[in-house]
Amino acid sequence: MERIKYVDLIDKKEKFLYDSILGLLLKARRAARIPTNKGFADEDVNVYIAGILNSHVDMHYLETVRRYWGTCDHEVFLRAKGYRDNYTTYCVYKANADHLLVHTGLFSYHALSEKELQKRLFRMSIYYAVAGRYHIRMYRKPTAISQAMEKLSCWPLRYIIVLSELRHNYFKIVRTLGREQFAELVHDIARYGEKELPYKDLVDEFLDTLLLRQRTKEKELLDEKLCALSVHIKELHPTFPSVS
Repeated sequence: MERIKYVDLIDKKEKFLYDSILGLLLKARRAARIPTNKGFADEDVNVYIAGILNSHVDMHYLETVRRYWGTCDHEVFLRAKGYRDNYTTYCVYKANADHLLVHTGLFSYHALSEKELQKRLFRMSIYYAVAGRYHIRMYRKPTAISQAMEKLSCWPLRYIIVLSELRHNYFKIVRTLGREQFAELVHDIARYGEKELPYKDLVDEFLDTLLLRQRTKEKELLDEKLCALSVHIKELHPTFPSVS
């Protein structure tokens, strides 16, 4: 993890970003009434999340993990399937779990419907669980990272809420790092969400229409709708099967 520095606008002193994020994270947990170690020990998750937030303002890091991002389960699984080694497969699931955590907690938690939130929490939970297992395979024993991922997998909403409480103070710091870096961070995360939500909504509509077609005699009208939906979905994901 790169030790990124920034200048605190209040006391005009140079500080390490990671240290400041960790301090703000502890305050956010208290404000959200989810203090550290409430119910179980989870200081390791604080360290893990602070590391993620520190890394997400590093454009070199984002360039590295960007190739692992997938906008739906099918795409993530295909990316993971393309790699044979445990390390890269671990990176695929970790990158997507981390991105869901950051994107949901900092950008969209309060704007999501309950249905969409539950879908994201489920995906995040699965990705962290799988990433944690691959990390154990790599080291042949449980590790601090795998244990932190297990807690993120079991209680994803707990940490989404903490991040939503943290967002204001986090962005105040990040903005001091330079407009270009901040704009790139927002662009990357927004682009992920813009493509994800329409795709999933369209696929849901496609499946609902397909089910309706099987139950009605008005098949021709629904065939036209299925074809139109298929074309639209393929614009977002070319691997989606065509309807003829």
